[in-house]
Amino acid sequence: MVYDTSVPAGPSITSGQYPPSDPENPQDPWLDGVGRYGAFTVDSSSTDVSTYWFGVNGDPSSKHTLTTSGGGAKTMKFMPTRPGVNFVTAQAFDTAGNGSEIRTYQFRVRAGQPDRLSWDLDEPVGAAAAKGQGGTWPAHVNGGAQPGSDGVTGNGLHLDGVDDHAATLSPVLNTGKSFSVSLWARLPADKPDAATVAVSQAGHNTSGFEIYHSSALGGWAFLRHTADAAGTTTVRAVQPACPAGDTLCASGRLGVWTHLVGVFDNPGQQLKLYVDGKLVGSAPFTGPWDARGRTILGAASHYGTTENFFGGDLDEVQLFDYQLVDAQVARLHAKQPVDTNRPAKLAWPLDEDSAATAVTGRAQQADATLKGGAKSGAEGVAGTGLELDGTDDHAVTGRPVMDTYQSFAVSAWARVPKNKPNRAMVVAHQNGTVNRGFELYHSTTGWVFQRATADTADAPLVRAVETATNDPNCPLAAPGEWAHAVGVYDIDAQQIRLYVNGCLKATQPFTTPWLASGSVTLGASGYNSGFSNFFQGSLDDIQLYDRTISDDEVRQLFKQRPLVKSRWLLESNPAAPATSPNAAVGAYPLTLNGNAAIGSGWVDDGGLVLDGVDDYAATTGVPLDTGASYTVTAWAQAAAVPDGPATVISAAGAATSAFAVRYVPDALGIGRWQIEMAGADSATAVPVRVENQSFYSATDWNHLALVYDGFADQARLYVNGQLEQVTCPDTDEDGTPDDPSCTDRVSWSANTAAFPATKSLQVGRVLDGATAGEYWPGGIDDIWAFQGALDETQISMLAQGWPGLPTRVPAEG
Repeated sequence: MVYDTSVPAGPSITSGQYPPSDPENPQDPWLDGVGRYGAFTVDSSSTDVSTYWFGVNGDPSSKHTLTTSGGGAKTMKFMPTRPGVNFVTAQAFDTAGNGSEIRTYQFRVRAGQPDRLSWDLDEPVGAAAAKGQGGTWPAHVNGGAQPGSDGVTGNGLHLDGVDDHAATLSPVLNTGKSFSVSLWARLPADKPDAATVAVSQAGHNTSGFEIYHSSALGGWAFLRHTADAAGTTTVRAVQPACPAGDTLCASGRLGVWTHLVGVFDNPGQQLKLYVDGKLVGSAPFTGPWDARGRTILGAASHYGTTENFFGGDLDEVQLFDYQLVDAQVARLHAKQPVDTNRPAKLAWPLDEDSAATAVTGRAQQADATLKGGAKSGAEGVAGTGLELDGTDDHAVTGRPVMDTYQSFAVSAWARVPKNKPNRAMVVAHQNGTVNRGFELYHSTTGWVFQRATADTADAPLVRAVETATNDPNCPLAAPGEWAHAVGVYDIDAQQIRLYVNGCLKATQPFTTPWLASGSVTLGASGYNSGFSNFFQGSLDDIQLYDRTISDDEVRQLFKQRPLVKSRWLLESNPAAPATSPNAAVGAYPLTLNGNAAIGSGWVDDGGLVLDGVDDYAATTGVPLDTGASYTVTAWAQAAAVPDGPATVISAAGAATSAFAVRYVPDALGIGRWQIEMAGADSATAVPVRVENQSFYSATDWNHLALVYDGFADQARLYVNGQLEQVTCPDTDEDGTPDDPSCTDRVSWSANTAAFPATKSLQVGRVLDGATAGEYWPGGIDDIWAFQGALDETQISMLAQGWPGLPTRVPAEG
């Protein structure tokens, strides 16, 4: 018998993919990202530890247990499900059951990568194809990098070789698998001898890849580090040096545009380098790893330092998540798009003008050709949609889009008819040679997400199936109504999942991943032998993601669809106590308090008039979920310029406001409009503030719009229909601005967390806990509250202030 009362040492927690947060560091990094798994290792210095408890964004518990011996290290995988601060907790127990102190490991996570490809199906009547494009990937310009310079086609990006570069916030490629990078580069005729990097992707320490030019090597090289750690070696595919005196040799050509392609072939375990369409170098590479840092144009990152800046010009940068073959490289060299296999994951045309603060890329466009009698321009869930007759209507891309071996997701809005036929009807499908890579369809009883276990005719099918539920928060989607269906394949969890209208409906194990190389079909199943299972009804907003999307992201996607939750025209207050009715049927009225009254307004006739002392209006509940995507707009006019912060509208939680839209004065008497958002309902929560100074005076009627995109984790402030973007022009050779006091200003913010307000919507003041203040002195008119993120065109329409505008979602741009 052993009598043991000693407490083991608290465990350590480490992660290579998600390094710990340092709140004291103003440059504390945000890491990629929601939907990307990371490995977390728990270890103890006590040799008698036999068990670890851990928790994910919560306390450790016996529900999450890792068994060990001798205090040895154990590793678990975790996928962040929400942007913002995430944390892992751990506690060690020895063989006698004594528990250590609890250790907490915090890290900051960005929103996940945007959609790989989407069809918004907003084409007009009579369209021949549905346009397919992916979400935007901005690379923010740094130093004095100059968009709008001469390119190999159109414009290009000029870099000075000193500090110029452009970088994304999150990585584009998974460098742990096959990938390819294509670009055009032009070096100056007097290039220095130093190595200059054209394109790279950073890890936390070393780079995941680099395409660069080295005079010491004699030409171009494609490089990979063997690990993301100090002291690692490098592997290069190198262009042979030119023979002495050979001025026609390709590697010796400076001052001219050169086409470069770097290929990592994971099955072949090889790096390849192509110059001007020809394979010029290769090298074996057997240890792929995933670099989770920024993708950088014009530099590389080593151990936290950005260096090896590129001097010259870049254009037409394209990234592929598979290994290109010779014929595809030849097309790119001929300035033609790759038309076989999957479209480029990201293409930067670099055609921005000189005023751009970022260069923006998207996935290579992949249109779906309409077949049968498929009708574009029909009624959609937002804007227009695609109407299919269930007989032969469908749309085909003619090529694959998703890597179905890896994690992926498919999201779609669909409306089946009330008299739906008793058969399967497919919304989206990517086929293999003889079987289903994936299928999202509506069956005789509900929605189904399905995968074949192999690309053979007799392979069993795995289905996640919607079934009846008694949960009132997750009702079945009724025929005749728009439904949101999402299918997810999670390779790390070895699972497929089905969501309907934001709720998880079913999961099934899936342990045999395989790559479906056939085309994507919308509205039918497609095989070499023909098409079947045609969809009858309407489709809209079909989105494909080449990553896992989390439960919370699915909820955000469902709630992104704009719906009018409330509108107060503020034309009358006939009741006592004084209330202003809601133009949205069944929604909360506004109760007027203090001496608030309906007087003259801006839209139509009336408006809310407040004295700035104690007048305000409020609802008895919150008409929208401020923890998901939403939009709030209002007109406001100050009777006189406020001498302190004054709030137009806010949403009260228990301890603080989920948001506040206010005016903030300054010494010049102009001031600025500001939105403030807290990420948690806590008095100590650190808010995010976004400001817009693009207006003339607070004493004019100004249209204010707060747009929160919960999926992208971004807040935007429009004033009079416009976002603010002010950049300081560089005039000196060293990049010094003309006006040293000039600072760049934008009226949006990434990495903006949100929480659902629970108390009320406050008009004309802010209410934090029991403390009210910032009373608005003047008029407020035509307040809208939408669930979902409106686009720029919709905001612009509301900012026109048209009289008699109907209470419905404005048309999308």
